[in-house]
Amino acid sequence: MRDNRSQFADVKLARTGLVLAFAALSGALGFSGSVAWEERPDPARQDSVSVQSGEDSADTSSAASPESLSSSMPPDTAQSFVYRKQRNVSFGVGERLVFDISYGFVTAGEAVMYIPEYDSIAGRQAYRVEFTVNSLPSFSWIYKVEDRYLTFIDVEALLPHRFEQHIREGSYRRDFIADFDRVHGMARTSEGDYPILPYVHDVMSSFYFFRTLDLSSKKKGDSF
Repeated sequence: MRDNRSQFADVKLARTGLVLAFAALSGALGFSGSVAWEERPDPARQDSVSVQSGEDSADTSSAASPESLSSSMPPDTAQSFVYRKQRNVSFGVGERLVFDISYGFVTAGEAVMYIPEYDSIAGRQAYRVEFTVNSLPSFSWIYKVEDRYLTFIDVEALLPHRFEQHIREGSYRRDFIADFDRVHGMARTSEGDYPILPYVHDVMSSFYFFRTLDLSSKKKGDSF
């Protein structure tokens, strides 16, 4: 694994980004699936987090535009939602993490997690986070992978506003977009609308959120 870190990087947790890299390359190995992290408020433990997983759906040839997603928000289902303030000294704009992906003893590809700039989503400042997974030319003749993921993470709350997945693996194509409508408690996606908990994460934003947690007192087997 080759790992280039900026001054903001968290050395202990950055290597877990390989989980994302292998997940993105899983199509080459015949696996499919999706993961979403949900933070469930707990009076005893405010850092309680659970995981939901689901099967990947069929190929979607077209993705919804931001305008079409936002226009579908029902005006009569608004709920109380307050953005939290999450301390972050673990990452920032300019960080770039690079990982080698191996298949057996062969280096098959490269995964890059990069925060090139700030963006603005719904009037809030957000980190634009790009995640790319590409097979190397020496491996592409066996199985070509050109995957691209995007997430826009609120700078103050460290919650995702928008997630994009663009998969190109062999002959398989999938484009998926999700906008997180926290006021109405819904994820507006290119495959339909789904109810969500207030502090739900996508798979990329969960990685960055976890890096801000203090795990010094955690022991093997602890849940959070």
